[in-house]
Amino acid sequence: MGKESAPSFASNEQDIDDGEPVSITGFLTPPSEFGITHIRIYRRVTGHRSDTEAMGATPLMTDFYHVGTIEVGTATFIDKGLNIDTLGEALTTFDVLEPPAGLRGILAVPNTRILVGFDGNTLCFSMNNQPYNWPESRRYNLDDNIVAIRESGGMLYVMTDGHPYVVEIDAGDDIRTCQSILRLPTPMPMITCCSAKGALSTPMGVFYVSSKGLVRLAQGAITVVTMPWFASDDWRELKPETMRLGYAHGAIFIVSDTHAFVFFTDDATYGDSDAYRLTTIDLHPRDMVTGRNGELFMLLGNGIYQWDAGARFMPYRWKSAKIKSTRYGYFGAIRLWGSGSVDVSIFAEAQTVLSAIPLRPQTSYRLPRYGHHLHHQIELAGIHTVESVELANTRWDLSKV
Repeated sequence: MGKESAPSFASNEQDIDDGEPVSITGFLTPPSEFGITHIRIYRRVTGHRSDTEAMGATPLMTDFYHVGTIEVGTATFIDKGLNIDTLGEALTTFDVLEPPAGLRGILAVPNTRILVGFDGNTLCFSMNNQPYNWPESRRYNLDDNIVAIRESGGMLYVMTDGHPYVVEIDAGDDIRTCQSILRLPTPMPMITCCSAKGALSTPMGVFYVSSKGLVRLAQGAITVVTMPWFASDDWRELKPETMRLGYAHGAIFIVSDTHAFVFFTDDATYGDSDAYRLTTIDLHPRDMVTGRNGELFMLLGNGIYQWDAGARFMPYRWKSAKIKSTRYGYFGAIRLWGSGSVDVSIFAEAQTVLSAIPLRPQTSYRLPRYGHHLHHQIELAGIHTVESVELANTRWDLSKV
């Protein structure tokens, strides 16, 4: 990164006269993946006084000063200059500490120059503008093992195998600063085995997969957003431990190895309708990434595809909830409002009674009699947008709608 790391341990002490040559050897060659290109060499110097004034208990200052730089792979460095001619700046990286060996989940905190990561139950922060410096004073041990970390709205959210946490993000300038960390009261463990894919930062907060459903963390509150559709037992049938998440245009894409659906959640920006808040899809991407332009990209098979960017629409199949009549009967007329023709099927008592009837939009149709029933459903299949479907006993009744 073009920055100086923490110093190595000093060599064995040798007392020499000012300007006496010293041969320094034994430089180790670091692994190439570390990206280290040069080694800076410092000499320890103790101050002195030229007059005879009594010093009393005042100690003389000792520090390390820069005397030279060599390329990695150089075997020997000869330090022979006088202090007055050779010494450069004092060593300033005594407090620099490399990150833990097990650090993972590294995240660049937006609108700062701070990195954050975790190792087991330890949350670790770098110093501001020092991605190589992870001091002990900015490492915090939590009560739960960390699974993933995400940022939203200037707050850091920590998902664990127990309780979630909310962390205030500081400027990272003062090594003495203590982060404000709040352990939320409700245990909501993150259970996905794909920790990097089972948590998502969005403008509406952080979403992640828990044992009880899809959880939203925002403004210090916990909400299980899928609870209206899936109880905990139903949720576990969807194999949440295999779920990966994606986001585009106010919609959360939730994909497991067996199921896939889209949850529309951004009411303010993209509008809202309870009728289409949750819908299933037939795609099962292995991974999803939202680009800087807000578009969603999916890894399907061996190809990468952009959501909602093709020249043709994907065919859909939508089935309504059960419509309960006040008495036994049937619907004798139907009208569709939309942008194009679709096929409609009618179900009664969970059985298909009319199949794939083509309907043109803004046109009323008479339906064949299909017997008297209490429970009815409709299914739409096509590629065009459907705004609404109207059902009535007769076409005359439709004209009054």
